[in-house]
Amino acid sequence: MPTEAPIGGLGPDLPAVARLQRRHRTASVAAVRRLDDRTLHARVFCPGLGIAEDPGTGSAAGPFGRLARARWGTDADLTIYQGDEIGRPCRIQVHAGNTLRVGGAVTPVAEGFFTL
Repeated sequence: MPTEAPIGGLGPDLPAVARLQRRHRTASVAAVRRLDDRTLHARVFCPGLGIAEDPGTGSAAGPFGRLARARWGTDADLTIYQGDEIGRPCRIQVHAGNTLRVGGAVTPVAEGFFTL
């Protein structure tokens, strides 16, 4: 959902969001706001998948970049700010020109091994 309103203070009704996810067969519900021509702020909620809020959603970043260019005429190269509200700041770099590229650095939060 693109919006002009600040999204930092959103406190969604997570059970209602989960019902919306099931009804529309979607993995997430998101809000994205243009901060300036090179910066977006995004929040992505996935309670139906057991994740209240995703701190960094690479799979949504490309579509956010395309949406921002079409709706607000932003630059092709963008930084998306996500995760600050839940203490896991994430910065995703997007190029939404003729080609679409998504990237950024990661911080490991878990490590494990499988034995078969």
